[in-house]
Amino acid sequence: MNKRIFVLWLIVLIDLIGFGLTTPSFPLVMKQLDADPFWLTFAGPGVYSLFQFLFTPVWGRLSDAYGRRPILMLSMLGALVSYLVMAHADSVWLLILTRAIGGIMSGNIGAAFAYVTDVTEPKERAKSLGILASAFGIGFMLGPLIGGPLGTIGSELVSLRWPGYVAAALSTLAFLGTWLLLSESLPPANRKPFGATGRRAGHSPWKTLLSRPVLISIVATTFMIGTASAMMQSVYPIWAFDTHGHNSKLVGVAFALLALLAVIAQAGLTGTLARRVGERGVGVLGIAGFGIGLAMISFVHYPAVLWSGLAVMGLGYGLTNPAFTSLASFQASPQERGAVMGVFQSGTSLGRVIGPALSGPIYMGMSHAGPFLTATLLCVPALWLILRVPEPTQGARSGA
Repeated sequence: MNKRIFVLWLIVLIDLIGFGLTTPSFPLVMKQLDADPFWLTFAGPGVYSLFQFLFTPVWGRLSDAYGRRPILMLSMLGALVSYLVMAHADSVWLLILTRAIGGIMSGNIGAAFAYVTDVTEPKERAKSLGILASAFGIGFMLGPLIGGPLGTIGSELVSLRWPGYVAAALSTLAFLGTWLLLSESLPPANRKPFGATGRRAGHSPWKTLLSRPVLISIVATTFMIGTASAMMQSVYPIWAFDTHGHNSKLVGVAFALLALLAVIAQAGLTGTLARRVGERGVGVLGIAGFGIGLAMISFVHYPAVLWSGLAVMGLGYGLTNPAFTSLASFQASPQERGAVMGVFQSGTSLGRVIGPALSGPIYMGMSHAGPFLTATLLCVPALWLILRVPEPTQGARSGA
């Protein structure tokens, strides 16, 4: 593994474990504060993802102008502030504010993926992006497992004090690692001064998107899969209890299984499959696997089928992000890669906003299987869109 990618992987892993520490306790603390039912489920992932959607393209564009390293460091400092405030928050609106700050300062996503595309050869890009994506999967797997017990320290009530403190400490560690160990990946000659491109297409992240139909297809695909995934994850604990009688421990095992298999797919399968079937082919396999897994748990309510479906779903979903990210990176020059990665990541962020907003009403108002069936159906247009994306040419892969 490229040394700089390994250092970045460790930094992102530490940062994401910190984020995951607060996720088990956050909704329980909101409930203790008598939050409105809507905010009870939306305040955590919904608010964070909404502000992430709005600001990630901006941070990506800033990274094109000033380099990846300063944006990574600034975003980690912002996360540090949000966790410290969260540790002492004593009201619903202050907790919502901390999630908004966290979403605003989540510029490390687009900047981190842009960093990888800066330091890898085009032919190795899918593999390297898959390795980085595995840090997200491991972080989301370990964070909640560690953060749950931290929320019960020193009180019978659930608290965000220790999850917030430990998350802030991890953000500090990630900041120091970036500052001391990570060199800048974007040379000054390849930077695009902020606001210096006048009226030309591409002077803003959204105009870059609108000027490139292929990129629109990739972002739309990412949005649909992100929405489907968020619908499934947000309603799964309730559905698993109502349908299978699963308690929170078994729900945690299910999420850990999803994350583990996604990591295996991202770090172990993406590179090999990309060399054989190309990035578009990996995306097709990922969407198909994710959709088949959703359909399995939607229609057949036997334990063996449930766990098998979760496994297929995890492997499929793990293939999608690095494949889509690599395809998006080929639509950008080095000078605008940060902006393109930011816009690309916003597709997933928007899906994480809309998915939880839809899943509850569908589950309560239509049927228990409704969110899973809707998520499965979203895979159909996503598959059609990704099939319309051309495979990168050999010239693009060689950097020509």
